[in-house]
Amino acid sequence: MAEVDDDPKRSANKNLVEMEKELNSFINLKIGSYKYEYLRYTGKNIKQVMDGIHSEFFNLERDIMIWLSEKMTAGSHYASGGLAGEENIESKYAFVNWGKPLIRWNLADVMKIKGILIGTDKLGHFFTEGYRYHEIFLKTGSLDKAKKYGDELEKGVYGLGTSGIYSNSDLSANLSGYYFYDNLYKSLVKFVPDQNNISKKERIEIINYIKKMKFDISKYINKDWNEFENPGLVDQTTRNALDKSGIRFQKDVKYYKETLYQP
Repeated sequence: MAEVDDDPKRSANKNLVEMEKELNSFINLKIGSYKYEYLRYTGKNIKQVMDGIHSEFFNLERDIMIWLSEKMTAGSHYASGGLAGEENIESKYAFVNWGKPLIRWNLADVMKIKGILIGTDKLGHFFTEGYRYHEIFLKTGSLDKAKKYGDELEKGVYGLGTSGIYSNSDLSANLSGYYFYDNLYKSLVKFVPDQNNISKKERIEIINYIKKMKFDISKYINKDWNEFENPGLVDQTTRNALDKSGIRFQKDVKYYKETLYQP
């Protein structure tokens, strides 16, 4: 996991190029190239069909990270990242020490999508936690229960329990991912009159549909994916470190002070 410094005033973020079209092209290329073997042989009901799709989409974050790393070798204007630490003095996380002293956290790379600076970790939240939200919704009929799941993650292993940061932006990306999977689910239902008895022919039709569909991140991203515009909550230790970062991050620090998480 990683935290994000997507402050537009940070010099590393100022000259990033717009990546919406390139990202869409890459994601659509990968979606079209996946094999969907799990779906081909075991998608006997709509739940298994969705699981089979997600088993491939789960790899998208990894593939995007590899692709973006290759882009960054060609120029720093594609994305910005770096380590959290005092040599990255311009970052608000310069004085945050997560975990043991010898353990260093990478800041997530920042890219510009639809004019919005986002951490690349948000794409993982979108494709992975968004799917989990949709799973919970299908099982319980309650989007509130799905949101509660996300809230618990941010209070625990994805946030306050590790980095000391509860990210509202992560939750926003989770919810956008839910809407993506819900739209996909509604599109697939037309192929399967009986959602509990899906034939091999219907599975092949679904695979062909998935491979040809056109993903468009602009339909789902919004300004709440940006940590600077949608700051979260922090524990006392992280708040003290943010205070030490100085006045350039006054907006964040002031907000964090006002909303300090108290378990």
